[in-house]
Amino acid sequence: MFSTVRGAGRLASNALLACCYFVIIAVRPSRRSHYGQQFLYKTEGGTFERAFAAFEQTEAGARLLATAPDSVALLRERAALQALPPGSLGYAYGDFMVRSEIDEDLYLAGAVEAGLRFERDPRRRWFRTRVEAGHDLRHVLTDYGIDPLGETCLMAFRFGQTRHVGAFVIAALGCSVLAGRRQPGLIAAVREAYRRGRAAQLLDLLPWEELMATPLAAVQQAAGLETPRRYPPVGTPAERGRPVLEAAA
Repeated sequence: MFSTVRGAGRLASNALLACCYFVIIAVRPSRRSHYGQQFLYKTEGGTFERAFAAFEQTEAGARLLATAPDSVALLRERAALQALPPGSLGYAYGDFMVRSEIDEDLYLAGAVEAGLRFERDPRRRWFRTRVEAGHDLRHVLTDYGIDPLGETCLMAFRFGQTRHVGAFVIAALGCSVLAGRRQPGLIAAVREAYRRGRAAQLLDLLPWEELMATPLAAVQQAAGLETPRRYPPVGTPAERGRPVLEAAA
């Protein structure tokens, strides 16, 4: 009885905080990135635990959980990434970060902080950190840029993969902002992104730490990722732009 009441109280608290965070990301442009992440935490439900359970049941996942490679350091080593074969996953990621002018030190520090939510559980701490650190890697894998449409499509893709309610809400927020700007092809691009997410392998399960030297095209094919037809390909001017959480500024 007590545990039921405590669980209900936790759900109510998370719902209240999620509402507060959503209000902030809707009206405070300068705080959207931070509170948007907090919103995603409070609305994830069982999506993280489902992904973790599926990951540890795969051969590669069990191996990575046992060895716990430093995924953040792997993504931060720009020189090592640029030394990989052109066209490889790691090279493409490093090139993407350079062209997009993303401060990976700041972003990856947030991933490490996210992992501390599981301070007493090293396996979950490692997995949480690598999932958060892999956000921009998912941009590379899905061919979605960091412009507002690309970020919105990535959230729709993510919802298609995980059924994360928060991802759906942020995708909807991005759609409302872009609709106000009369974004061409908005609905078709977002709908395609959702369908691509449903059709592809859950990217959280991809052992990308072991695939950085593998051709990007081969990794995408193995994951069931076809090139988007309703979104401009990565490398076009559309890649320049603000993330969707800052798009309503």
